[in-house]
Amino acid sequence: MGATENKRIIEQIMEEVWNRGDLDKVEEYITDDSVEHNPYGELAGPEGMRQFVTAIHQTYDDFRIVAHNMIANDNFVSYNYTVEGTQTGSVGELEPTEKTVEIQGVYLARIENGKIVEAWNQFDVMSLLSQLGQLPEQAFVKIRKAQVSREERSDQEQIPEHRPRA
Repeated sequence: MGATENKRIIEQIMEEVWNRGDLDKVEEYITDDSVEHNPYGELAGPEGMRQFVTAIHQTYDDFRIVAHNMIANDNFVSYNYTVEGTQTGSVGELEPTEKTVEIQGVYLARIENGKIVEAWNQFDVMSLLSQLGQLPEQAFVKIRKAQVSREERSDQEQIPEHRPRA
């Protein structure tokens, strides 16, 4: 498969499976032994993908993903993305907040014979939790204090002049 075909596969799975929630299409795009690595763990095969997509759509009934800056070659497709949705369903012990969230992520898929065999999906879990009101304000205060402290140290430190080795 070439880069153009691999991009088409990713665009179709995003639209048909992720945005529309058409779980019958999952097998068309991923292998039986595929694995997706993401912050929540690993999704194994079509059943793992179906369970994850179902959970997302039950939690965010207006879920939408949009890809940006997609690049591809004969074996890989990578892109960054934006996800939006309103939390109308429960997640574990977190009751619906009715808050709309927008998070960023990056995705890399390895494709063989027209199907995803392995993928790495990283997204901003801290931003998600923050937008849902699940991080205590003190966490942000501590983070900001650490940033300011680091900036102050940088301002006070002299950077030694670089001298090439003889």
